[in-house]
Formats: sequence, C-alpha cells, structure tokens
Amino acid sequence: MQLKSIILALLSIGIILSCSKEQMEDPPPTSTGSYYTAEEIAILQTSLNLPSTPYPYTYILPSHLGNNSQPIEINRDKATLGRVLFYDPTLSENISVSCASCHQTDFAFGDEQKTSVGVFNRRTKRNTYSLANYTVFPSAYNSNSTTYFWDGRAKSIEEVIEESITNPSQLGITIEDYLGRILQRPYYEVLYQKAFPDEDLNKENIIDAMASFLSSMHSINSPFDEALEDIQAMPDYDFTQSLPDLSISENAGKNLFALHCANCHRASLFNEEVTAYANNGLDLEYEDQGVYEYTNEVQDQGLFRIPSLRNIVYTAPYMHDGRFNTLEKVINFYSTDVQNHFNLDQRLKTPEGQVKQLHLTASEKEDLITFLNTLTDDSSLTEKRYSNPFN
Repeated sequence: MQLKSIILALLSIGIILSCSKEQMEDPPPTSTGSYYTAEEIAILQTSLNLPSTPYPYTYILPSHLGNNSQPIEINRDKATLGRVLFYDPTLSENISVSCASCHQTDFAFGDEQKTSVGVFNRRTKRNTYSLANYTVFPSAYNSNSTTYFWDGRAKSIEEVIEESITNPSQLGITIEDYLGRILQRPYYEVLYQKAFPDEDLNKENIIDAMASFLSSMHSINSPFDEALEDIQAMPDYDFTQSLPDLSISENAGKNLFALHCANCHRASLFNEEVTAYANNGLDLEYEDQGVYEYTNEVQDQGLFRIPSLRNIVYTAPYMHDGRFNTLEKVINFYSTDVQNHFNLDQRLKTPEGQVKQLHLTASEKEDLITFLNTLTDDSSLTEKRYSNPFN
C-alpha cells in the first residue's frame, strides 16, 4: 500500500497536524505587555485567567500530508472569545453546564459517559462526539464530508453551535437569552470588541467566535505523526515498509489497520467516492435509526457518522450509543459480531455478499490496539490555549 493511500485513510482519524512549536508564527504570550489596556486587564482579571497577549491559534499542516506550507488562519481574538464562551456555564438555561461539560480535555474533548448530561440533568440522545479535529479536516482539505452530528443533520459547524446552545438537552437557552447573558458580563465587552471592533453584539459574530475556537483544535505530536515526520514521508512512500520509530507490534497493528480499517476511516481528499457515514452492523434492528431520522430515506437506516480515531484511547465509550466501553470490545465486535443488517455497508461484506467478520487472533487484536495507541497526542489535551479560562 502506498503512503498516499494510508495518509488519506488516516485523515478522518485525525492525523491532521499543526506546525511544530518552532514553526508557530506568533510568539507565545508573555506575562507583560500592552495588548490590553490596564482597564481592560482589570476587567478580565475579575473573572478570567487569560494571558496579557492572546495565544496564537493559526497553524500549518505537515509536509507528509502534501501540505503547501500555507497556514490555516485562525483569528486569535475570535478564538479567545470563543474559548471563554465554550467554558462559561452561566450561558446555559439553569447556569449549570457549558459546552466543555460534555467536551472535556481529559477525554479528548468528549466525555466518559454513554450519553451526556445537559441542563436540568437531561440526557443527550447520543454519545458525545470528540472535537479533536472535528471541524478541521473538511475545511482544510476541501472534503465533501462537511456535515456534522452522528446523523449529519447539520451542514456547518455554525449550525452545530446554534443547535447546541438551544437544544433542550444541552445548554437549553434561546439565542436571545444567550446574548442577554453575554451583555451582563463586562469581560465579554472587552473580548468582543477585540474580536469584532466597533460592531454591535449579534448572534452571527458570537457563533463565528466559537467556530474559530473549535476550528483551531488539532493534534500535533502523536508517535505515529513523529514516525512519519522522521522518515520525511512523502505520498509515494511504500507504507508496507516498517516505520523505524514504531515497535514490531505497532508496525504489525499498522498493517492490520491498513488492511481492515482504512477503507472506512479516511476522508475524501482526492477520492470523491468515500462516504462519511455507514451502517456498521451494530444491530439487526436499530432503535436509533441514525441518518434515516433526518432524511427519511430507506438507504439511510442505521447509518451513523464514521468517527475520528485521533486520541481514541481517551474517547471511550464507543459508538453512537456508547455501548462499548473498551477498545477490546470494539475489536471483538468487528472480529465476530457484525450483524447482517439489510443496509450493512458494502465495505463490511465479502465479495459474495456475506458479512465480513475479521476473525482476528488474540495477538492480532493486541497489535491493532497497540497501533491505535500511537495515534495518541497527550500534548493536545494539556495546551493552555484550550484549557478552562475561568480556572
């Protein structure tokens, strides 16, 4: 298999990188500076722990993905405002939850529950989707996979944000009340005027700020990323060759992934036939019908978004309903338990039309999990620019 193929396969599992620390075009914030006036700093410090100069959020994609070295521009003032909005529980109906309540850094911007808890202890319908690289790869790669949620009902990240604010099981607040709460908090006036100088507060700008923050989320330094960088991998590199930085087990798992998993876990860059949604045979009869509930098309019954595998070891439980609490259970399912639903994705069928059970051995399962661990980027979970500014 050529490296180009596996790189395409891994785009949707989040192998989307920024520049290294040395490549950041903006210097890190310092403890002193005049970006904010003394009065603005005083207002911000009453509630927030922000640097005196905003963190940079612009980044560059890596060379081994065929990057042309053009930065993905993220306005740091908008992203800073979006970061505060993301973590502010006072903007929910009963002042109890924020976006970060369900999208937690410790779980790669997901959470550890099957379904999450919103305002008034209301449960969401589905498992919280990890935000790691959630918004980045469609815009960065002109992918056609630009719909969101497990059922694809949102056509943009802006739609996702607005629904998350107003959904009764999430923040549960009207846009009007949401904006009214913002007006009551002086620190938002400072941040808003930096992001949108001389503009009145409005829904579109607030959503733009949140989208800027979310679109900046990306991983940087997983072992797999570093292995590709160390060999200066190019798209024509023969990926069947072992990567020197990976162990024997990790390389074996990489090969298993390329053989059995990469046909689904990829983005559509240079390949318009790839779909972002699939029926993966979880059930013969689905209580939750996935995409069908939005489209009412028979061919969409039981289809759900194919998730990113970036930082997968932190995003349990797995599947749209959180039914599997370990990677071992996920792999066991694909090994022996895929159900022959009438809408089962063709990629999970044999040429004869039968269910393709992988029948992996115990050692193969272990190797595959070992490789999935190489997709972990701990640094992306601890960066201050993505942390809670109210702490």
